[in-house]
Amino acid sequence: MQKQSQLEHLKSQSFEFNHITEKTGEILRCQDLTLDFNLSISINFAVNASEKIHIQGENGIGKSTLLKTIQGLIKSHDGKMYCNVQTAYLDQNLSFLASEISATEYLKTINANLTEQQIRTSLGNMKIRRDKALIPLKNLSGGERLKVALLALKFQHVELLLLDEPENHLDIESRELLAHAIKHFNGSVLLVSHDDSFIDACEITNSYHLK
Repeated sequence: MQKQSQLEHLKSQSFEFNHITEKTGEILRCQDLTLDFNLSISINFAVNASEKIHIQGENGIGKSTLLKTIQGLIKSHDGKMYCNVQTAYLDQNLSFLASEISATEYLKTINANLTEQQIRTSLGNMKIRRDKALIPLKNLSGGERLKVALLALKFQHVELLLLDEPENHLDIESRELLAHAIKHFNGSVLLVSHDDSFIDACEITNSYHLK
């Protein structure tokens, strides 16, 4: 009964990262990387194509800072980092969303080749329909804004997702939807999350512990 209920939830919305990566081998390496946030930690790890890793560590140790450094939003203090794929960073505050414009307008800026009908159909599949697709993003719920962010990631055809507690703004149904999408994503994922049930649902078994 529980599995049937989960399937019914997923059928009520539709989302998949449909980009197929052709990368093989190592796509990211951090070597003796230190962050201004915490100079006491030397970070050494690598990510292979299609590999999904849970970034672990105590609160405040620098997990979010690491993701921002990989994305290029902030500079490292020292060390080396190599990355040969397109990345996208999604934080728990959805800070990269331009909240004064509508979801339709925002997604058009992400991929100018998309028609308004294609965008509206994609939003509709995520239960963002009619007026909700046209009102300012700041007026949508946290879960709805997260769905717009996921569509933005999808339309950019990224191969490495940097996810910082993305489940925080979602209701139960949307969390299941997101976990399903991450589970079936063909590319690589670095996930920061404190929710064991969400991590299990994403079927992420590899981990790197910052300490």
